[in-house]
Amino acid sequence: ATLRENILMGNKYEKKHYDKCVKYSGLVDDLEILNNGDQTIIGDRGINLSGGQKTRVALARALYSNSQLFLLDDPLSALDVNVGDHVFRKAFCGFLKHKTRVIITHNLGYLKFFDRIIFMDQGRILFNGPFDQLKDKSFYIGE
Repeated sequence: ATLRENILMGNKYEKKHYDKCVKYSGLVDDLEILNNGDQTIIGDRGINLSGGQKTRVALARALYSNSQLFLLDDPLSALDVNVGDHVFRKAFCGFLKHKTRVIITHNLGYLKFFDRIIFMDQGRILFNGPFDQLKDKSFYIGE
């Protein structure tokens, strides 16, 4: 299927909404590089995309779905620092700010932006609360 079809996942194409999702997921530069833009055929399991591009296509798909709940498993880990920062600010803190977002991350620098943090180790909850309380915990190495 094309990159666009991978983002739409059977939903009706709405240009304005689609363009926002592509922008906030950090795919604009990629579309300019790909020979056929969003009409580029994506190979089996995204073989012709980098890990970061696969992540951003999946994120654009999630944004396009317009769901109320987003479960994201370390969505920034495959992205470079600048793209990750853009995606975090524009998608997670902006576009999705009125949605429920559950994000798993190993990047401790983003924790201060979350309402509630659950810190786990080997399946055990070591902390559950706001960031300002987490900073006082001895297992947390932060700012």
